[in-house]
Amino acid sequence: MTIAVDHMSLAAIEEGLGTCWIGAFTEDQVKGF
Repeated sequence: MTIAVDHMSLAAIEEGLGTCWIGAFTEDQVKGF
């Protein structure tokens, strides 16, 4: 899983976007994303 997220971060950076890893979240709050 970590490698996949790392590759998504690199792809976002290539598109000019920024990224931020979030390691703590409430699952119910992020289900809609």
